[in-house]
Amino acid sequence: MKPTLQHIIFLKKWGLILPFFLLLWACENDISDVQMATLNPHYPDMEASNINVYRSDSSKLLFHLQAPKMFQYETNIDTPYTLFPKGIEIQQYDHYPHATSHLKADYARYFKKKKLWLLRNNIKIKTRDNRLIFAEELYWNQNTEKIYSDKNIKIQKGKEVIFGKGFESDQYLEHPKIRKIKGNFYLDD
Repeated sequence: MKPTLQHIIFLKKWGLILPFFLLLWACENDISDVQMATLNPHYPDMEASNINVYRSDSSKLLFHLQAPKMFQYETNIDTPYTLFPKGIEIQQYDHYPHATSHLKADYARYFKKKKLWLLRNNIKIKTRDNRLIFAEELYWNQNTEKIYSDKNIKIQKGKEVIFGKGFESDQYLEHPKIRKIKGNFYLDD
């Protein structure tokens, strides 16, 4: 028997409607599961990979932030934050492509309301005046424009190396103050 036009129309209608009903039946979720996923502060509001953020002013590149992973937590928590669990790298520019300063850390967290950065693990900073700063933990408070730590720190400029515990500086690292200096060494060529 050869299908008629009415058979074809009937099959086409059900061919479109049937998958829709099957989809509704297959996508059944318990409302408590949905609420838990959306209200749980352990789930990020946003997740991103291979982050590249550029900031410019009047077509002049000011800085470039890179991170392999980013999680943003804002819903149902008192202190919203952005987490960079696999590290962060920031380059600051006066004249692109030559970076004036460079920062790298294996872990970073930014507290949005406080405008406070926490950097941890294998922190390395190269400043405008070619000073190298190595630390395990640093805080940068954007409100006070201060960078500080109470952990071990190493600062190297040329052949001079200074070790200490505790550190404070302006946000451009032009006037660092090291507390509890452990040693001042000069490197030989």
